[in-house]
Amino acid sequence: MKKRMFIFLGLLLFSTRISYSEEERSNFTNKVKEYVIENVGDFELANELYGYIKYYAKEYSVEEELIVSVIKVESNYDVVAVSQVGAIGLMQLMPKTAEYLGVEAEYIPENIKGGVKYLKECLSKNGEDIALALAAYNAGLGAVKKYSSIPPYRETQKYIEKVLKEYNKLKKEKYVLKDGNGIIIQKKITNAYCFTCNSHGSNYSLGSCNDILRYTETDG
Repeated sequence: MKKRMFIFLGLLLFSTRISYSEEERSNFTNKVKEYVIENVGDFELANELYGYIKYYAKEYSVEEELIVSVIKVESNYDVVAVSQVGAIGLMQLMPKTAEYLGVEAEYIPENIKGGVKYLKECLSKNGEDIALALAAYNAGLGAVKKYSSIPPYRETQKYIEKVLKEYNKLKKEKYVLKDGNGIIIQKKITNAYCFTCNSHGSNYSLGSCNDILRYTETDG
């Protein structure tokens, strides 16, 4: 009888220990690291890359979620990527930008360091506004300064949308693109920040969207 009782208690304890809620299970995983592994494919390389990302995220006080999202859109985690205009590596640094940042863009750790350092500069010079920082990373700090907003470049606007789409996968608070009529053109919205634009896409502003559910979502 005692033996049966011990077995029963053991099974009860075991079943209790493995019956974690989804929220509890998420605490035991690193979503950002899993995201990197999923995109890289090679576990050892992904682990190495995440180590650099984590280190420089802390060094420059930039969100890991934002860094990995930028890398996804810039190079799709191709460590030897070179663009048609000569941008290099994971974070697609131009040679002149790499020189300005004091890094060797061809080397993986230096590429990540330079990209995160530049992303931090873009954030700092734009009031920590993520949308403006991404615009600056893509189009240059000068372009954002010239328009005092996100430049009216379709490439830059699409770039921001793509990065925020990845960023939203990793964050509870999401960024949402909203057009000039107040129509959300991104799905699966929770608590969010919105940036709005006019019909020509040349005038953006960023603000909190506490009443976001009253807007109409589309399939865009």
